[in-house]
Amino acid sequence: MMICKYGVLPLALFVLTGCGESSRVTGGSNISQRFVIADHTFSGETFRQWKLPAKLREISGLTLTNDQRLFAHGDEKAVLYELDYEDGVIIKSFSLGNPAVRGDFEGIAYVEDRFYLVTSTGRIYVAAEGADRSHVEYRSFETDIGDRCEIEGLAFDPDTRNLLLACKVVHDKSSQGQIMIQRWPIDPERADIPPPISVELAQVLAKTGGKQFNPSGVEWVGPDRLLLVAARQRSVLEVDFAGRVIAAFKLPLADFHPQVEGIAFDIDGQLILADEGGNKRARLGVYRPAG
Repeated sequence: MMICKYGVLPLALFVLTGCGESSRVTGGSNISQRFVIADHTFSGETFRQWKLPAKLREISGLTLTNDQRLFAHGDEKAVLYELDYEDGVIIKSFSLGNPAVRGDFEGIAYVEDRFYLVTSTGRIYVAAEGADRSHVEYRSFETDIGDRCEIEGLAFDPDTRNLLLACKVVHDKSSQGQIMIQRWPIDPERADIPPPISVELAQVLAKTGGKQFNPSGVEWVGPDRLLLVAARQRSVLEVDFAGRVIAAFKLPLADFHPQVEGIAFDIDGQLILADEGGNKRARLGVYRPAG
């Protein structure tokens, strides 16, 4: 039996092991550069990353269950994968429907023993967890948020019991120049639709540079706090619900993040990022808090 071990190559960015799945940062000019988000300090010195199996090449979202199990989904089918984020291995998978529902799936959240999936147009699918290789029943509904923006990223705010839907591209002219996070209550008896969280784009660009910030993932990290990642700009943004910018910067190890599509933050303060593979393999990366 082959046992995977991390290789070491001075000044190289990462090394693939003999098992063909694992890789780890071992050098590079930005490896020791630190960044602070959600009251935790990170650096490349505690970063590790794995190439994922080919079936997850178009990985598009991450979420953690209450018992801290990590789930991901792809872009075109409602198939959910449980991943071991200690080694990047798929533990199990199940689908919504048989065959799996098709759609442009852009985000996932776990809410009170149910998974919520959202499409780029704002349609939400809800299902319970299934056994390995099973298919489960689901329900779905329209939010009409897709009329206002193209959605890419989903999270849940347990304090207000609202889903948080990140807008990659804003359609509403009155919201141009803003980064928008729409909110949707999960309780069907609620008639109110909360106003969106709005962040002034100019504030963000002053810190990250460039001309735009297009969210590709969102994560709730505590009362009144959100993290967003932007795949195109390889940047991270932390804001509060009033739209104030807490932190905004380009990822120091940008070479390891060609297209960040998923973000999760576990109970131990580990930052988990999933990168779509494009023509290559997707990646799952974990930043442990620096000591």
